[in-house]
Amino acid sequence: MYYRDLQTNRIFAYDNTALEFRDISFYQGYRYTWYNDAKKIDSNRIYLAKPGQRIIGLINGIEEDSCSLTKNLNNTSELTFTVDRILDGNLGHADISDGRYTQYYDLIERHYELYLPYHGWFKINEEPEIDNDGTVETKSVRAESLEIELQQYDLVNFDINSGEVYSKEMLATDNTYDNNGYKMFRDRVLFYRDTTALENAIKEFAETDGSVEALKEFAKTHAEIVYQDLGNNVHTGCWRITYNVDKQVIEIEDKVEPDNEESDERYTGTEILENELKREHELSLLWLILHEHGWNVGYVDPWFDANSELEDDHIPLANKTGFFQVDSQDIYSFLTQDAAAYYRCIFVFDTEHYLVNAYNINNIGYDTNIFLSF
Repeated sequence: MYYRDLQTNRIFAYDNTALEFRDISFYQGYRYTWYNDAKKIDSNRIYLAKPGQRIIGLINGIEEDSCSLTKNLNNTSELTFTVDRILDGNLGHADISDGRYTQYYDLIERHYELYLPYHGWFKINEEPEIDNDGTVETKSVRAESLEIELQQYDLVNFDINSGEVYSKEMLATDNTYDNNGYKMFRDRVLFYRDTTALENAIKEFAETDGSVEALKEFAKTHAEIVYQDLGNNVHTGCWRITYNVDKQVIEIEDKVEPDNEESDERYTGTEILENELKREHELSLLWLILHEHGWNVGYVDPWFDANSELEDDHIPLANKTGFFQVDSQDIYSFLTQDAAAYYRCIFVFDTEHYLVNAYNINNIGYDTNIFLSF
């Protein structure tokens, strides 16, 4: 667990051995330099691609002075340029075979994509404007960064932590139980659940016989898969695997398959871990939103503001819960409007690597000491 003291700008991490927060500012390597390279673009290195990032080739007729990249923090970035039909600008008696024509000029149109090295992918969402005065013909191109494609995908009947029977926490694998005839959930959907440690544990456990007894031994040296209560309705580890403090042993609840109560068949150790990975995914808001559309989660800000008067600011972004009931809304709008406002965060889309990064609104950028008022 980490937090940043905004008064001193120092970073503290919780030491589980000393049971206190420890100053780790010396190790802080994060610097937000996303804007610093906005002007470092090479107009001679813009590639044209068919939808789906299928590169056709390099565009060779771009007017260098016309090329501009505008990066926006809470909106799509914009790439604009003008491309000549003929490389020397004069239509004259040019013949397509004499090498004076701009490559792929006629293919530069709406819905095609552009790739700019070090800055990622862009999509042409409107027909380029053609200007032809009889001597010179050009196309003016405007493209938006490729996260705009998330507007194509809608969240329909998307309920999070509402307690309704169709809410995501109620539908997640192994996350409900019966309480005197009422269906109850164990854990809520969190902003993001990092399953890296669990995935690595599953790979390592594959070297055993996969039994429940093997899992009990395995859990003794893998604390990350043991169920723990972190407070604020936040839990970690597999709910079936717990540490009994009184008996000081690992206990595993290996119930029969829920859909086949009359069977004596029980979960194996491997199935317990695999079901838990599935459950963790289904209880992670970002995974639920992105996993079907080719995007992955990149950086999720671990710092929180311990000095804030808002109790919610004392919880790391990844561990925050949220309440949403969405009838129908596109993913991009949901993230940049609803989720950003609810979690008080900023989403930064890395179209180079297809990653969605999330930053606490208090931690992004730098304090300029400039105060604005009416």
